[in-house]
Amino acid sequence: AFRSRDVEKIQLAVEAGLANDEAEKGLISAMGWLSAELVHGWIKQFLGSKDLNHKYLAIAACSVRRENPGDALDHILQREDCRQHTKLYARALRLIGELKRGDLKTHLQTAVLSDNEEIKFRALWSTVLLGDRSVAAELKPYVFHEGFLQPPAIDLCFRVLPVDEARAWNSARLRDRFAQ
Repeated sequence: AFRSRDVEKIQLAVEAGLANDEAEKGLISAMGWLSAELVHGWIKQFLGSKDLNHKYLAIAACSVRRENPGDALDHILQREDCRQHTKLYARALRLIGELKRGDLKTHLQTAVLSDNEEIKFRALWSTVLLGDRSVAAELKPYVFHEGFLQPPAIDLCFRVLPVDEARAWNSARLRDRFAQ
């Protein structure tokens, strides 16, 4: 659809892509590997959209492409309606760490206090990626609890923890697993 440059086809593809989680992954992936010429205009348009799902799509595409959305990321993180949209807010927090946007660290400090586990996790995760390894220990519950946040928690923690502590966590995980 994007290659055709046909607006109606692109709109249909976006609507279909946002219809369910699996299709969404495909749409985001496609926006990640398509040329900048084909998607940058759409990413910019989605960042400026009133539709929070479009904003999410733009932030996710920036994440996959490892491209900085500039001030748009800060604006999203400041808006209450954007912070209420869990997928958008979590992906925006994740992007802070992925792009090493230390200028946005204050948003992470606020998000760490969230009651939403995904929001809290992404804030902690990005804080570690920004170089503050002292908060890695706060990711321990995510390492030990099976779910969609466990793999990224394990991946990050076992890269940044001191070797002895990582071994101890891994041994405890194995004990817990076999005790069940």
